[in-house]
Amino acid sequence: MDLQQRLQLLPNQARSYIEGTIECIHDQWVFFDEQDEATSLKELTNQTFEILIQGKWMTFQEINKGVAFGHETYTLRQGDRLRVEKPLLYVYREWLTELSDEALNHFVSMINDVGYSIYDCIYCYNHLFLQVGKEKGQGVNFLIFDNEVQICAVQHHFDRKHTAKDRFELTLNNGARRLLMNTP
Repeated sequence: MDLQQRLQLLPNQARSYIEGTIECIHDQWVFFDEQDEATSLKELTNQTFEILIQGKWMTFQEINKGVAFGHETYTLRQGDRLRVEKPLLYVYREWLTELSDEALNHFVSMINDVGYSIYDCIYCYNHLFLQVGKEKGQGVNFLIFDNEVQICAVQHHFDRKHTAKDRFELTLNNGARRLLMNTP
């Protein structure tokens, strides 16, 4: 199972989308996020889009003057609400991929319990990623999360010599700490 499928099995994650509105400027659709940063929809072609239609988020496949939902088409209008799946940092995605299903679920539960989403990661040092092609060993990965209220630092101690062992140490900027051990 790939990472995207694994992430879909997780409980809903806060801040997993960037929301905004669209406007047609010079015959080109432009997405304005909540901070009023503008991006051409053509630049976001590799991402999943959803549009709010009659109070329900609908995923669509292509954009022209309208959007296609299977066999149906919706004509885009100025000010329509759109949301785009928030991208994850590349090395962070690789780090998530390295975790077993059990370790991933425990880690997500731990950060969700203190008010963070997996989409709040703003920095990831992935030592496992640096070991590609080398014999797997042990080490520490460092992650920083920001939920716009406070900061969280995570140390992920791992051992991959014989079996996958993981220990997560979480420290919030207010001094609160959590420890999670995950061994097979």
